Amino acid sequence: LAQVQAFVNATQGVAKHITVIMNDRAENQWDVLQDTIQQNFDVEINDELLHLVMVPASMYTGGALFPVGTVDITFTNYALNWLSKVPTVFEGMYIHDLASECEDHLKWHLQQHEDLSDFLTNRSVEIAIGGFLILGIQARNHRTGS
Repeated sequence: LAQVQAFVNATQGVAKHITVIMNDRAENQWDVLQDTIQQNFDVEINDELLHLVMVPASMYTGGALFPVGTVDITFTNYALNWLSKVPTVFEGMYIHDLASECEDHLKWHLQQHEDLSDFLTNRSVEIAIGGFLILGIQARNHRTGS
């Protein structure tokens, strides 16, 4: 919500209409999101400054989710830490505890690379000329493990 509020504040008096597109897995609790946005941005929605669009679909697959060149700002914060599928299952440890040269670690690395590439390919079609893509991604240095 803080990012939406910051954007509303920054464009006040400039933007006549802001469309906020929320995209997540179909299993998300969309009614909770709708209620939360409505409660926090009631004035902006009623004044038709803010319009909320919810897209229950994978951000990795299926191609572009929005028309070509229509998105001014794409923002994701930590969503890219979730992979589109689990490449391997292993017992007793977390993925970050595995040695970087082991087969399971490599499969997870390759899946993350594929997912990020798909995400960037799909978003690059949607973003308008001069638009922005803002990523918040948690990562670690594969050489030091931290």
